[in-house]
Amino acid sequence: METKHLFVVVMLMASVIAGCTTPVGGRWPRQGVVSPQKAVKPATVVLSMDKLILSITTEREKYVVGEPVYAAIRLGNLSKQPQRVVNSMHPEDGAVDIVITTPSGQQKEFAPLGETDHDDSVFIELQPGAIIGNMVPIFFGGNGWTFTQHGRYTITAYYRLPNGKGIVHETRSQSMAIEIQPSEAGSTLFSESGQVTAEVGKFLVWGKGDHLQKGQLKLRELTERYPNSELASYVHSALARNWGDAFMNYAKREIRPPNCELALQHLSKVSNEKVTEYVQLQGAITSARCMVRAQKGDAAQRYTDIAKQITRDRPEYQALAARIAEIDRYINQGSK
Repeated sequence: METKHLFVVVMLMASVIAGCTTPVGGRWPRQGVVSPQKAVKPATVVLSMDKLILSITTEREKYVVGEPVYAAIRLGNLSKQPQRVVNSMHPEDGAVDIVITTPSGQQKEFAPLGETDHDDSVFIELQPGAIIGNMVPIFFGGNGWTFTQHGRYTITAYYRLPNGKGIVHETRSQSMAIEIQPSEAGSTLFSESGQVTAEVGKFLVWGKGDHLQKGQLKLRELTERYPNSELASYVHSALARNWGDAFMNYAKREIRPPNCELALQHLSKVSNEKVTEYVQLQGAITSARCMVRAQKGDAAQRYTDIAKQITRDRPEYQALAARIAEIDRYINQGSK
């Protein structure tokens, strides 16, 4: 009996030691434990605040629980020389990290829903005085919902670029704060199972997703139960974007064409006073596209004029400004 117990103890110790030294896919090198002299040295972080300036702002200082929060992230060149930078402030593109401090004081790094592989085409030469930017959804990501409790949150952005020689150049934004206020409607978004609440978040971030059926059902229930809430307008805006574009449903292996009738119905239920300017811009683009499809050039032009007014002198809207210019080309072609 004692021999059997000794054998079990030996086997347990052996498994623990093996698990500590060579875990498959773990953080240790494939060759196993290496000496500190041979290990890869951590990168040295060098602040580049004299060359680049990074800022992060939100459209409002106060939001309610469950409300989509978008951050405008800008990167500017302070130097007198062109700077090689990543032409995207989206965290999934690898150069920007966002750290959020919760009301309880816990710091969390925002995780995007995915990561994108790039080649050198993602880099640009940022000219002296030039500014680039993007609007980034930070309310939902790879770790789920960000602002699940009411209170004060602090948000800081970091732009980091390795030089390939063991040095990472870092530019840090000023920290900003937002207040999340209680919302009965918003709290219902977190009351369901993990799959449902995840589908809700993804649908609001992407503004599309025919396959996210459980999430869409939950959002429609919210609009019926709380039709006059801020969140109802955000939901109708997301549903309008979904119906306003074609969608490739890989589960069914078919493309669902746009349905502008449904898109415009949902947009008619959006109260611009309750949504942010970024969401208003998305609604104007959806309306313009639907007017183009209906061959109503004058109406389409009115919506693109609204969109251009919102995007004027806003580097964070550069991607959407390109879409507006594309719609303008279609309008001009149709008028000839």
